[in-house]
Amino acid sequence: DQLFMHTVRDDVAFGPANLGIGGAARDERVDAALHAVGAAALADRHPHQLSGGERRRAAIATVLSMHPRVLVLDEPTSGLDPLGRRELAEVLNGLEVTQLIVTHDLPFALACCPRAVILDRGAIVADAPIRELLSDVELLGRHRLALPFGFDLAPTAH
Repeated sequence: DQLFMHTVRDDVAFGPANLGIGGAARDERVDAALHAVGAAALADRHPHQLSGGERRRAAIATVLSMHPRVLVLDEPTSGLDPLGRRELAEVLNGLEVTQLIVTHDLPFALACCPRAVILDRGAIVADAPIRELLSDVELLGRHRLALPFGFDLAPTAH
């Protein structure tokens, strides 16, 4: 929703340009950000021609071009199909920036986060490795959280 320029490249360049970063330095930031999210091929496309997953990648690139210390994502899988969610997890797992992900998508959190904090009514009620939290069915139930029906929490090879 935040994409508004004529091309993805222009969108990604918007932030650095507003900081007064121009020329080769800006272009390097744009290219690096697009490459980091696997969206280099989207650079010259109009944002309105992108799929939901491509838009998500472009939006993340716009933030990365600003060299943030922390990337904050609020419900990043909203509106994405299962393949889009998997691709987003792969992108986020490949980034070398601290991430804070707010989500109710517990399988996505498991795929992206080594640690989780459960908030309920503004208070921290749990803070532990994510696999430990997701294995505690009682804890999840007390805070109106649940894994999808049929989801297997068996260890996966990474």
